[in-house]
Amino acid sequence: MSADRDGDALIMQGSKTRRVPAPQGSLLATHWNITQLDGPMINPQDGSLLRFSVKALGDAKIADATGGTRVARC
Repeated sequence: MSADRDGDALIMQGSKTRRVPAPQGSLLATHWNITQLDGPMINPQDGSLLRFSVKALGDAKIADATGGTRVARC
């Protein structure tokens, strides 16, 4: 996958996409980042757009590496 800036647009092309502009606010789908849930992501392997929906399930207590617990949003 490759991406090039053309003025205000990010133009991407990959093994599964022709040369197309990425939607405003798209993020690469490489590492966990809460802002990834706000819009489409670009698959960095092939340039395809990943669209999804997320439903909040509430909070849960999870064990952490110190043996304690933390509250996580689910």
